[in-house]
Amino acid sequence: MKRYFNKTMISGLLFLFFTFIVNAQWTQTNAIVKGRINSLLAYNDTVIVGSDSGIFFSINNGLSWISPETNPPCIRVSSFAKNCNTVIAGTLSNGIFLSIDNGFFWARSNTGLTDTLILVLTVNKNIFFAGTYHEGIFRSDDNGLSWTRSDSGIHPCSPWYLF
Repeated sequence: MKRYFNKTMISGLLFLFFTFIVNAQWTQTNAIVKGRINSLLAYNDTVIVGSDSGIFFSINNGLSWISPETNPPCIRVSSFAKNCNTVIAGTLSNGIFLSIDNGFFWARSNTGLTDTLILVLTVNKNIFFAGTYHEGIFRSDDNGLSWTRSDSGIHPCSPWYLF
């Protein structure tokens, strides 16, 4: 009886597991994004997309998309990081853009950066970090307003591994 119960229980769990996998589906969105998608940031019902043609966002989990009011033109967005209502976007030639309203309005924020080719961004304990292509790692202690170099003792190729 015990052996039968174990087999039945395992079979039932496997059935449920595979049922969920088979029923999982992906749906293409009607995004207005042109070009390659390089980065995604999602929180609550908001999804922000960084692409070769700029920044786009959705406030309804990707059902519809809009371009921000101050979408920087012709920028290639490589990465995002978020801390509270502040979102920063790293670009592959124009440095960092900052939004203090969760991504609707954007402004350039390159004070202190000596390299504007941003590869990766992250945040830890209210400190933003940016890994650049030529000049290493920079940090911002003021929520992305200004940047200081912060890579003493790190090999120049290491910013690729900032995460």
